[in-house]
Amino acid sequence: IDTDITQQKNYEKQILAQNDQITSSIKYALKIQKSILPSEEEIQPIFDNFIIYKPKDIVSGDFYWISNVFRMERKRLRRVPNPEEGLKVDDITFFAVVDCTGHGVPGAFMSLIGSRLLGEIVNEMRIVKPKDILYHLDFKLSRVLKRSQNRNYDGMVVSICKFEKVKEEGIEKMNVTFAGAKQHLTYHLHKTNEFIKLRGSARQIGFVVNPALEFYEKEFTLQSGDTIFMYTDGFKDLNNPERKSFGYSHITRILKNNISKPINEIGKTLENEMEKWLATGKQRDDVTFVGLRIK
Repeated sequence: IDTDITQQKNYEKQILAQNDQITSSIKYALKIQKSILPSEEEIQPIFDNFIIYKPKDIVSGDFYWISNVFRMERKRLRRVPNPEEGLKVDDITFFAVVDCTGHGVPGAFMSLIGSRLLGEIVNEMRIVKPKDILYHLDFKLSRVLKRSQNRNYDGMVVSICKFEKVKEEGIEKMNVTFAGAKQHLTYHLHKTNEFIKLRGSARQIGFVVNPALEFYEKEFTLQSGDTIFMYTDGFKDLNNPERKSFGYSHITRILKNNISKPINEIGKTLENEMEKWLATGKQRDDVTFVGLRIK
């Protein structure tokens, strides 16, 4: 009996040691994953912002992505070829929020692939129309995952915006082109106090159930003080201890009640409400929620 107890304790120690080692490896993987996320220094010159980024299992299947490569190249080179006729190379920014299939380690691998492909499509291939970016992302992801050889259902849902600075009658504005792959966004016009929700296409990236579904674009104009919100569905799907979902209506109510506050305070309020809602419950999915206010 003593021998059996000793063996059992040794097995428990081995399991605990292995668990610690795996957890340490995943925590280090989080550092690598965070390195692909935009820094505050990259976002702040263009937008006042908040970012809520909460993985369910240390690493995340969500990620957010920014590119102002045209602006950076303008600093480095006197002139670069315009990727699109009439395009002002130093006045364009792309921003995307992406939710990959799964969470934890598999989701994190997908997020690294997605970030790399977006960078290749926009920064190297110079594809600048958001719906075309989604088509290329869909094609490239299918090739990377060898979809023709392997039967898998991995993919991504994406919201991506192209922000282009313009001047109308001496007033600086921001023309926005949005395309969504089964993901939506909300924006607020501060002059009229309107909240407008735009729905993305029913088609997602990487796994196409109905090839007839197409990606499409929606255009709108923002100006200083207007705010755009981009998010994954992890927030609305949060369950409280009674297993009731947080829901979009709850999110919209919080935004409406706090929209006049500085953008970082809106983010803090959303985070506090999230923690209160979860209470003793567990987060079911990765959560990403981004607020961008036009300067």
